[in-house]
Amino acid sequence: MDARNRSGPPSSSFQVCRPSLFSRQPPRVLIVDASPPWWSETGTTLCEALDNFLTLACSLDGPCRLPLLSLYALSRQHECLLPFVQVRGNLARLRSCVEELRSIPGEGCVRAPRGELLKQAVLDSLQQFKQYTRHTTTPNQANNNGSVEVTVVTSQPGRGVVRQLEAGLKDTDLVSLRRLLVVHVSTAASLMLGTEIDLQHVENSVIAMEMVLKAWLHDQGGKKEQLHLLLPPGLQGEITTPSHGQRASPVCVKCDMQERLLSPALLPLTPDLGVKTESTKDFLVSGKGLANQSPPPQRLRVIK
Repeated sequence: MDARNRSGPPSSSFQVCRPSLFSRQPPRVLIVDASPPWWSETGTTLCEALDNFLTLACSLDGPCRLPLLSLYALSRQHECLLPFVQVRGNLARLRSCVEELRSIPGEGCVRAPRGELLKQAVLDSLQQFKQYTRHTTTPNQANNNGSVEVTVVTSQPGRGVVRQLEAGLKDTDLVSLRRLLVVHVSTAASLMLGTEIDLQHVENSVIAMEMVLKAWLHDQGGKKEQLHLLLPPGLQGEITTPSHGQRASPVCVKCDMQERLLSPALLPLTPDLGVKTESTKDFLVSGKGLANQSPPPQRLRVIK
């Protein structure tokens, strides 16, 4: 919904963003295939994009959009460069991890099977997530963030990597895996949704890689009723005559909403954008005890 279409100052009666949904943002695991010789071509690009993204994620105001992050690197072996940490307030540690990733040599020979390293990294990340949630989360948090999303970035042919992962994980308990995405850094750009594993092709550029990472910041709780569009009853195709003294009921279209842009109001040092634009207050939960409650859908009546 475009905030510019709102008349008057922001109010709680119609919020552009439903803040209670951000409690369901999934933890993230990033697995980077840093094997030579591909790493010498893509390493600088990915590290710059990752550094820019983490700076943005740590500086955003409002509800937390990226609660936890872990990072693995695959070279001669799989290595956890960053165990699960809270993103907000940890920029120095996150940047240190990026520098460690940047220092991995782009030349040399890797003899270990790629498929086995990928499998072990995914399984290790899931086990680490289970241990983290077991010791640090409350029951309510466990229900909201009970699964993790894993993203694998590689320059090797994407379909081959997907097949390796499917073969390696076919007999594994993946109940805590919410989504597994393989990002193939190539000259093309496309997204293929699979049964178990999704495959995305992106260009080898900082902007293209940033767009993949920035998708993590979008609201992930949109798969529910958030908006009711009330259409005039005459659009039903068959106009029924209402009973005497009663008006015909409108047609109700039940919709969800998916966030695709980040509000400038969440960026630091943002100037006043005007009374018809949202502010940080639109992204805050109003009242105590509402963080895990679903607000009723907004109702918009179509007039013309």
